Amino acid sequence: MPPITAINPLTRPDWDALVMSHPGYTVFHTAAWAKTLSESYNFVPVYMMAAEKDQLLGLMPCMEIKSLVTGKRAVCLPFTDMCNPLSSDTVPADTLLSELLNLGRQRGWRSIECRGRDGLSANAPVSVEFYSHTLDLTPGEKRVFDGFDSSVRRAIRKAEKSGVGIEIGRDIDSMRTYYTLHCKTRKRHGLPPQPWSFFANLQRCLIEVGLGFVVIAKENHGAGRPVAGAVILRFGQRAVYKYGATDMTRQEIRGSNLVMWHAIWRCIEHGCVTFDFGRTSIADDGLRRFKLGWGTTESRIGYVKYDLRQEKYVSDRDRAHGWHNRIFRLVPVPVGRIVGALVYPHVA
Repeated sequence: MPPITAINPLTRPDWDALVMSHPGYTVFHTAAWAKTLSESYNFVPVYMMAAEKDQLLGLMPCMEIKSLVTGKRAVCLPFTDMCNPLSSDTVPADTLLSELLNLGRQRGWRSIECRGRDGLSANAPVSVEFYSHTLDLTPGEKRVFDGFDSSVRRAIRKAEKSGVGIEIGRDIDSMRTYYTLHCKTRKRHGLPPQPWSFFANLQRCLIEVGLGFVVIAKENHGAGRPVAGAVILRFGQRAVYKYGATDMTRQEIRGSNLVMWHAIWRCIEHGCVTFDFGRTSIADDGLRRFKLGWGTTESRIGYVKYDLRQEKYVSDRDRAHGWHNRIFRLVPVPVGRIVGALVYPHVA
């Protein structure tokens, strides 16, 4: 077995090529995503990696979080729906996790959370679960569209007939437009928005260099106000719907459906073979039905959490839902943004 070492991916110019040499790669394993997280929240990249020449044999990406509120801990990876360890017959996922646990003991971490458990044995039980929905893009544009539920196809056509226009952008102005919608959507969900600095870094580190794009739907054939938007990330042949937002006062024109269809359509044009709809809370039946309506395949994402103080695996919960939702639905957007900037570095 090749040695497993802790490395900062930002120190290797060939990192993304190395990541793509593994069949399980995603955009969340890239140096650009590590840079976004590190520069936005001052997290320290600590990636457990094993490679031979130009072939990646094992990788468990991790960010060290130093917080006066939640303590010193590690997450693989923060603000990431799913980031499975990349393993092989030579370097099993259990070995990667074991090495990470040893490092965590040396560095004084309170806990380690892995957001994805592919390849891990039953000795690492699931701490919390989510749904995952993935769309196969290989059939091509027409067959993919025909695979949507009839209600989804009708919504797309209604948006087109209602004069909704679509803009695809990679510049900072496109991200600002999206962020305005994002803040309103987070308020509706009863959650503070992530700080603008995170989205600015996301645009600079990923979107601007071709690892994604922003989709904005506007009224009046693109000349009116924005009504929906999405941030799509793309690496190699895999795309991810990372963020989405809608102006609910104009929900009836179905701008969000047209945004999703144009995002899928553009990914097909760029040669992507899969489109990941992101994680969904087990309790969120409405969002689950929405994603299933696009012809997706449903699976489950399992997280793993190990408490290094107790030296045992522990259970966890989905923190997106709780008493705080009622409070943040009442908080004005500017106040929510301040709270988000203060809170998110500690609750990643």
